[in-house]
This record gives sequence, C-alpha cells and structure tokens, in this order.
Amino acid sequence: VDEAIVHQPGRDLGAVVDLSTLRSCMMRSFQMGLTHPDRLIRRHLERGGRGRPGSAGLRALLGEIEPDLMLLESDLETTLLLLIVESGLPRPTLQHPVELEGQRYRIDMAYPELRFAIEADGFAVHGTRTAFEHDRARQNRLMLAGWQVLRFTWRQVCRRPEWVVDQ
Repeated sequence: VDEAIVHQPGRDLGAVVDLSTLRSCMMRSFQMGLTHPDRLIRRHLERGGRGRPGSAGLRALLGEIEPDLMLLESDLETTLLLLIVESGLPRPTLQHPVELEGQRYRIDMAYPELRFAIEADGFAVHGTRTAFEHDRARQNRLMLAGWQVLRFTWRQVCRRPEWVVDQ
C-alpha cells in the first residue's frame, strides 16, 4: 500500500488520481491496518519530494494527519523530527521565533524553556558562502543570548541516527 500511494514504477498515484481519491485510499489503508501514518511519511521522504508528480498533494494530505509537517521547511527537518519523536525524546517546538539584537530568527526546533536549539542544515540551503557567514553570526548571537545550539546534517540524521539522538 505504501508503494501504491507513494510510488508506482513509472508514476505516483497522486499524479493520476484527484486529491479526494488519494485521501480515500490513504485513509482506507490506515483503517485496514495495511500501513501507518508514520510509515507513509517516512516512505514519502524516501521516495517522494519536490519534482515528483503528485508529491505536493500527498504532503498536504500527510499534513492533515500530522499538522507539524506543514510547519517544517524541508525533508531533513521532517526526518529529524520523526527521529526525535520516535526515540522518545520530548517533542520540540517547531519554527520557534527569536529576536536578538534587532534581528528576527526562526529556530528549526527548540525547547524554549531550556534555551536549547536544534538546527537541520541541508547543504543545498546552507552550502553557500553567504549562508555559511549568516549561520555563524546567527549561532553566535543565539549562544551569547544563552542558547545551546546543536546542528545536524542530512548524512548525520540518515546514517548516524543513534548518534544524533545521543547528542
């Protein structure tokens, strides 16, 4: 069922049926116990994504089930949140706003009461010189304001999940 909803060889179900039909198929598969929302989210992250026909519709439907998905800005953030939640750690606040020295920032995931920030750093967004400089200045401001900051990359989250959780 995960394969049928997320990816069929050569095409995605979301690309060939309307959103209502896709929603019905997804909900029925949950009711029958053929799959679970967490499994479908994970499968979407593995095989779906930008540029795949039907992917945006499926993400919207998954967002109806797991509203936090709509707050997250990347598949890396989604994967990291699932890792945190599935490991039994407390659920962080998502896209937490902070204002420091007249600058407004959003922390990917935070435990505001502890002043603890978690950042998911994808190379496509954070791999430019400008982003590199901005990220360092932002982290310095957060740390000087009393925040602890942990940063994780796609490779760390996907290849070393136990290490990420231990951190």
